[in-house]
Order: sequence, then structure tokens, then C-alpha cells
Amino acid sequence: MSIRYPPEVEAAVRELYETYSSKEIAQILNERFPELPKFDSRKVSNYKKKHGMIPDRRILPKGKSKFPAGMLEFVSENVKGRTNEELTGMVNNRFGIELSVLQIQNFKKRNGLTSGLTGRFAKGHPSFNKGMKLTDFMSPKGIERSKRTRFRKGQMPHNHLEAGTVVVTTDGYLARKIAEPNVWEYVHRRVWEDHNGPIPEGGIVIFLDGNPLNCDISNLQMITRAEHARLNQHHLRFKNPELTKTGITVAKILVAAGSKKKEKKKK
Repeated sequence: MSIRYPPEVEAAVRELYETYSSKEIAQILNERFPELPKFDSRKVSNYKKKHGMIPDRRILPKGKSKFPAGMLEFVSENVKGRTNEELTGMVNNRFGIELSVLQIQNFKKRNGLTSGLTGRFAKGHPSFNKGMKLTDFMSPKGIERSKRTRFRKGQMPHNHLEAGTVVVTTDGYLARKIAEPNVWEYVHRRVWEDHNGPIPEGGIVIFLDGNPLNCDISNLQMITRAEHARLNQHHLRFKNPELTKTGITVAKILVAAGSKKKEKKKK
């Protein structure tokens, strides 16, 4: 018996099918609709065929990049300190295209690019109600209602996790709580630093077999963001660690060759 997916699924697939592979679309759908049965590339391929979603090869010729030439360099130079919404507008204006925020978000993720924004107020940022009484910004009824849900001194929330707890993040990585109230670290980065010292700025620790739960030091390798981008761009990641090591060597050569070209252009 075939599954009847809600209209939101069809809308999502129509948004993505011209740009992403069936495997990539499956990953996005699993993140967006966790309540539905798990998608895989075969299910997505069948769904696209059933709904007449055949990529226009005139838009995406065989062997060509899914994105405009120069986009990776542009995003790399402008990603820091900008939200996905801001970056999407810049990319669309620069290249005259109409990418969605989700497409930019996944583009950053695949190429190991981050904005550096945490979504939190910076340390020292004053709260809007600093120096104010409750009566200055809440009604009497609101104050009374809030009393029922306030934490008492020393009371811990029901979902509190002790320091030392290891969890799997939404991105699939292992993270360990190292201090209260909410200080965490990635296990694979800690393992690398325990064996090799601090990770320099711009360094990325990857998993040679592609399994983010395998944090054994023999499965970890540190590379630069530029090398990480080339690994993804040229599909040089493999489940076989030895093949991935070879891919890293190729990525290093591509980065070096790119730097040489830029130097010649400057001259």
C-alpha cells in the first residue's frame, strides 16, 4: 500500500528537485518531516517520477555545477557574521538567481561554511527589562500566572543533564556536556585535541569513514575549510578510510593549484 504524503512534502520536493539529488532531498525531507516514515533516494526518485518532476537538463547540463561559477568563493568571503537570509539575498543579487534560504543553508553545510553566529545574545548584551520592575512590563494577571511556572531556588528542570552526559546532536555528532549550566563540546574535536593539541582557527576535523559516531583517533583527520570544500565539490569522500585519505591528498593539490592561479592573476 502506497503512502499518501501531505501537500507540504510535494511542495518541498518541487522546491528542491531541480537543484538537489534524490539522496540529498531525502536527507532534507527527513530533517523537515521527522514524523513521517523515513525517506531514502529510491522513495524520492519514485515520488518525483509519479509527480512528473524531471530535472530540466538545459538548466543543469551533465557534468556542470549545480550553482553558478564563483559562488563558492563568494559565499566563503561573505558568510561570516551574516544570517542565512542576508546571505541568500546577497547571492541572488550577485548572480541574478533565485535560491531559497534552505538551499543556501545546505550549500553552507556541504562546504563546511559557518557564519559564526550562535543565535544568542553576545556576552554583556543588556536585556530589554534591565533595571525594571515586573510591573513595568507585565500586567497584574501576567505576574500572577508567572508565579505558577517560576523555578524555585535550587530547583532543576526535569530535562536537566549532568556534566559528562554524551548525546547525539541533530546533525548526527556526539557532544559531551562539560560544565553547568549548558557548556558542551564535540567529542571528535576533543579526541583530536587530546592527541594532537589545539585545533587552529579554520581547522575542521572529519571522519575518514564518513561515520560521525566513530570518534576513534584513527578515524579522524584535520583539514582546512578550503580542502573540505574541495572534498565535497569533487565527491572525494568515501566509506573506505584509505580512499578518503587519497581524496584529501587530491583536495590539497586542488587547493594549491587554485592558489597558484590566483597569484598569477594578481601579477
